[in-house]
Amino acid sequence: MRITFSRIVAALFLAVGGALTGLTAFGLVVADVVVRSGRVSILPADAGMLHDLVTAAPVVGAFGLVAFVSAIVLLADSRRARAIGAIVSATGTVIGLGLVALVFAATGPFASMPSDRFVDGLGIVGTYVAFNLVALVALVADRSAKPASPATAATVA
Repeated sequence: MRITFSRIVAALFLAVGGALTGLTAFGLVVADVVVRSGRVSILPADAGMLHDLVTAAPVVGAFGLVAFVSAIVLLADSRRARAIGAIVSATGTVIGLGLVALVFAATGPFASMPSDRFVDGLGIVGTYVAFNLVALVALVADRSAKPASPATAATVA
């Protein structure tokens, strides 16, 4: 196996997506700490929503760390690196598409109280999906892990 351009692209998108995901989780925790300390006053409904989001921060941060580590593994050129990267990026894509559906259903035009604020949520989650989808497509297009055909092996020898 060798490190190809598609592996580098997949590793780059997994690393950046994982770093942004982890930093988002960290930012949620820091924002909750600042709001709870009383240094910043926000609406009680927003404070409650922030606290609800913080409960998911460990899972989000852990997934960001896994994506970042899988990017490093892709560049380390191990035997199972492509499979690990594909699993992580496919999982991120599926979860992200589910989140897009939930954001659209909760605040989109068909919600009980439609709002145009759902565009922000779609932008954030859509970027996450795009990073994972680019990484997945790059890994699917990667030909470095495919075994050589017997005819090719005989020609080389």
